[in-house]
Amino acid sequence: DFFSSLQKMISASVWTIPFFLFTWVMYAIVFILQLNKLEPTTARLQILAVRAAFCLPFYGLFIWLCVVEPKAYTIFLIFITFVEGFSFYNYASLIITDCGGANRFVELLKGSGRSLLCCSCCCPKDYVVYYKRATWAIWHFWWTRTVLSVLTCICSFFSTAAAKALEVVFSVIGACIAVFAIVSFLLMYENVYKETTNVSGLSKFLLVKMSVGAIVLQGLAAQFVVAANKAPYADDDTYSVAEKTTRGYCVIVLIEFVFLAVLMLVAYGSKISPPPSKEVNIPKVDTSSCCGFFMQVFCKAFDC
Repeated sequence: DFFSSLQKMISASVWTIPFFLFTWVMYAIVFILQLNKLEPTTARLQILAVRAAFCLPFYGLFIWLCVVEPKAYTIFLIFITFVEGFSFYNYASLIITDCGGANRFVELLKGSGRSLLCCSCCCPKDYVVYYKRATWAIWHFWWTRTVLSVLTCICSFFSTAAAKALEVVFSVIGACIAVFAIVSFLLMYENVYKETTNVSGLSKFLLVKMSVGAIVLQGLAAQFVVAANKAPYADDDTYSVAEKTTRGYCVIVLIEFVFLAVLMLVAYGSKISPPPSKEVNIPKVDTSSCCGFFMQVFCKAFDC
């Protein structure tokens, strides 16, 4: 029956539990470190940083669930996409807030005396227009890609040629949105990154992208293995060849997340200093206690 089958799947995956629990322990330490270093002038930045670090522990949870039930992989990709968008949106908010908000961010772009690093032929010359386009792209990176992931998941449950074609189309559109948003933001960030050394902005960005990159790149490799109808991972007969391959791929990702979690502790647990410019006023928030900090980070998570 269902429960005996579920128990068997969990028993086959119980040895991988410490991997995803480790990512949660590291995140808890990041939370505690930032809580202990709370200052009125940096509290808002610390809140956004802790939110941006959401990605890794939640990736670990969803990937572990895929180890338990590999058939649900496409379903959990919806949640992974949502969490990725949420983390990146908060990271962008962290950088913009650290620069003094939208108006000063645009002024920094104008005053940098530098043109966009690349794509200058197709990017707006007006930095205000470009800023609006880039921030909209980040919004689509979060919400539109999540909707596309839902549509891709729905199509994956149908075996018709039309459904498979739509699945590919939705996946390609989602990938294009992701690339466009990341490139758009990086072209802006390249001009102001010296203003964000106090929050270690570059290392935080690399960690956010490396964690999901491990999922994407090895997922593609797993698809090629499935297409070849070979499972390079030992397992019992509970799973098919494709499911064994998915489980093996997810286990490798979990092991990589252990190392990334250590990097997350370094990048997101380090002290955040006040902005270097005295012109920047960070919005004050109520974080006078552990409960207040918790409420700001989790219960008001969408005020970024």
